[in-house]
Amino acid sequence: YLYLLALFIILLIALLIRLHFLNLNSEVDIADESEYLVMANSFAKGEIMYQWPFYRPFLLPLLWGILLNGNFVLIRYSLVIFSLFSVFLTYLIGKDLFNKKVGLIAALLFAFFPDEILHSTRVLLNSPALTVWLLSVYLFQKSYFLDPNENFKIFNYSLNKSKTLLYLCGFITGIAILVYNQNIVL
Repeated sequence: YLYLLALFIILLIALLIRLHFLNLNSEVDIADESEYLVMANSFAKGEIMYQWPFYRPFLLPLLWGILLNGNFVLIRYSLVIFSLFSVFLTYLIGKDLFNKKVGLIAALLFAFFPDEILHSTRVLLNSPALTVWLLSVYLFQKSYFLDPNENFKIFNYSLNKSKTLLYLCGFITGIAILVYNQNIVL
């Protein structure tokens, strides 16, 4: 229970840090942020704008428009939730690859990572893209099982009998590319 309590405290601290830097009254001062908000608002109104730059990913603005009605405040809060889920996934990956202590240290370091804090308080796609990629990595790692008799767990993978998680990993990887086009390089 001590590790769960520590994880809860890390997630709570991460939430408080992100809410501290989340300024809902500020004007949009980044061009990318304004374009994603315009896209979400036009999707919310049912309009299709033909003057969008072709290189702008449309999946998240589409979801923000449909699910959140293009609401600026709700979109910013959703980015904080994405970031918290990234902290949690970082813990899970560290825990499964090494142990709970390493998972907690990784989650703690990630919770205070300035670049992630910045991107989770702006309407940018970096934080959701990272969350989807971490989910993909976690599912890939879970689709393999480890030999418990070996000391070096990382080097002893063999394919799990069920390939469902591996197929889900491939699907989530495709979603990651749709969320942020530059993810295709990863």
